[in-house]
Amino acid sequence: MAIDKEKGFLLNGEPYALHGVNHHQERTGKGWALSPADHDEDHEIIREMGANTIRLAHYQQAEYFHRLNDRHGIISWEEIPLVDAVSASPEFLANARQQLQEMIYQNFNHPSVGMWGIFNELDCGAMKTAPAVPVVENLQKLAKEIDPTRPTVAASFRQNAGAKHKIPDAAAWNIYPGWYSSSPDDADGWIGDFSKQMGARIGISEYGAGANPAQFQEGDLVRPVHNGTFHPQEWQNHFHERLWAQLKNNPHVYGTWIWAIFDFAVDKRNEGGIPGLNDKGLVTRDRKTKKDTFYFYKANWNSEPMVRIASHAATPRTKARTEVKVYSNCAEVELIVNGKSAGCAKPDTIKVCRWPDIALQPGRNTIQARANGEKLSDSCEWTLEKPNL
Repeated sequence: MAIDKEKGFLLNGEPYALHGVNHHQERTGKGWALSPADHDEDHEIIREMGANTIRLAHYQQAEYFHRLNDRHGIISWEEIPLVDAVSASPEFLANARQQLQEMIYQNFNHPSVGMWGIFNELDCGAMKTAPAVPVVENLQKLAKEIDPTRPTVAASFRQNAGAKHKIPDAAAWNIYPGWYSSSPDDADGWIGDFSKQMGARIGISEYGAGANPAQFQEGDLVRPVHNGTFHPQEWQNHFHERLWAQLKNNPHVYGTWIWAIFDFAVDKRNEGGIPGLNDKGLVTRDRKTKKDTFYFYKANWNSEPMVRIASHAATPRTKARTEVKVYSNCAEVELIVNGKSAGCAKPDTIKVCRWPDIALQPGRNTIQARANGEKLSDSCEWTLEKPNL
């Protein structure tokens, strides 16, 4: 495996576009005490979506999970927990070297391992304590001494590529345009700039937006406050639709990793109406609810025919006229509203069908999307209360 400056990620010498997710090995009620059955469920969900790579952020993860990657051909980005800042102490360097050495020795024989990650978001504002370059150079040399056959990578959040970003074999960026700042349409400009700075293709190691699956927004979308209490699913859908449109087939990119596949615990957060949670996952922390955006990527990444109505659970409603959006990888989708056809639509380049102006009747409305000669369908009920025309 290799990452070529011009061709991107190479598997057996051939370009292989990576598209996948970041994964934390924890869940509701268990923390890190996961069973093989828990790992099986996580891996099955990731494969259902169609991901072909997983970034194991930001630490070594279970041996059993590596074996699942091997069995199913999922490329993994391994990573040591060198995050935020470095220390000038010899003990700090010795510890970082030990973690890198152990990670490579323990996982060297897993054929699914595609790259060794040697840092994430160093020099994080006020947390900067010592120059990072000497530490990164030391780790790069160690990684190559132990395993010269795999590329090294690192993830950054900095707008400008400093010296440390050019030490690993390839660089990647954590970007959140349209969540922490600016607009989701800005991603392409950022990516082109980062690639130009590096003189090579780059990875997008993180991109995402929060969503509470019980919160919804009708009509024109407004970017939520990232640390606020209202994180509607519709904005997460919009964010990922716009980002994937710019990431898909991007000549400046060798791989992309969504942040993240599952919601996960973060004590200091109080966002989206749920304390202690990072809600950027495409699936809830208990694995019981797949958010709309999960199905958007399934339509794009999994060739198995599927159809899914977006804003599936967005009821009750107050607007009598609405756009209906369906994610599907089928050739054509028909929309049925209250038993009557609203016409057919073909998915666009990112597998989205749209009916921009659908009238809802007061009370209960049955929405159905059908494809493949009516053999495949999805349906939901939306209740219109207090219509606001």
